[in-house]
Amino acid sequence: MVFQMISKARRFVFVLFLFPALNAALQARPAGEPLTVAAIPFRVSGSIYSSPQAFAEAVNTALDAMEEQAAEAGLSPQLAVFPEYSSAFLALSHLKSGISGQSGTSGQSGISGQSGTSGQSGTSGQSGPAALPQREELLAALRWAYPEVIRIWSEISREREYSILAGTTLYADARGGIRNRALLFSGRPNNRPGSVKPAASADSAAPAGGELLYVQDKVFPGAPEERLLNLQSGRMADARPFHINGFTLVMTICRDTYHSQWETVLPPAHLWIDIKANELPYTPGYYAEALASRLPGSPTNRGLVVSLQGELLGYRFTGPCQYLKNDTVLAELMPNQRPPARSPSATGLATEQPAPKPAQALIVQVPAPRLPGR
Repeated sequence: MVFQMISKARRFVFVLFLFPALNAALQARPAGEPLTVAAIPFRVSGSIYSSPQAFAEAVNTALDAMEEQAAEAGLSPQLAVFPEYSSAFLALSHLKSGISGQSGTSGQSGISGQSGTSGQSGTSGQSGPAALPQREELLAALRWAYPEVIRIWSEISREREYSILAGTTLYADARGGIRNRALLFSGRPNNRPGSVKPAASADSAAPAGGELLYVQDKVFPGAPEERLLNLQSGRMADARPFHINGFTLVMTICRDTYHSQWETVLPPAHLWIDIKANELPYTPGYYAEALASRLPGSPTNRGLVVSLQGELLGYRFTGPCQYLKNDTVLAELMPNQRPPARSPSATGLATEQPAPKPAQALIVQVPAPRLPGR
């Protein structure tokens, strides 16, 4: 019996030696540990896109606040998720002419003078969304901005040492088409065990370190994207799952999530992420028609919604971050909402308490995948 056990052990060691990929896979899947994911409701404004430095500073500020919140809860993020269009507006800082319809002086470069009068942007009285510049000028700005966006996120993800889904940016292809493209970066170089597994559609513009590991283009453009950008559609067939610490994740981009075809196109996953830039007034019913309607008909039962905030180019972006199980909201963050600052005392009288800081992110733990044979 002892010799049989030794023989089996030797065969197992031989298999691990012969198949190092299996060994790496075992290391990358910690038994029973959940995946900690932070949804960051990034807030846009003209000032943070005035230069690459200003944008990088805004991203780092948002991540610092999230990490502080996670540390207070005893958690370490493994994936941070930014909303749709978080990275799309950096091209505005490269435009030679101003954006018409804004409050900046005519002909002023970029968006540095785009302050606007309080209460007059978005849907609250401004004359309407800004008119974009001539097509060739816009394409030139986008082609300048894309490698800058890659560089900024690559540096940030490498320093932070966790993966980052950097929302979307606008990508101008060689034919003059514009695509709304999501970008996934890994904080761990060389794809070490526990990092993001690269996908077949990794973008050729990735830096030498290989931090940009997956891109996905929006398939169903919204009406403003079609009207202002003539946005080109991606292909459903190009959407792929990506893998972090043994977990499988899939993604859709805003309006895409309202289309039921994704329920059968996307493979089973531990988490379905929906990144949004909702320019319409927020209503719970509108959000319920998106991921909460897709999950029950899909092989994936948990989802994360991440919404853009702020005002820019005449649009006001609103909406919560949500963590879902099928059509049930398990946790929700509505930006700028503070917990109550008063609590009842032992005598039953209300006593003043220090006002808690508002949450800067919705931090969730996705249950660990079931191990083989369990």
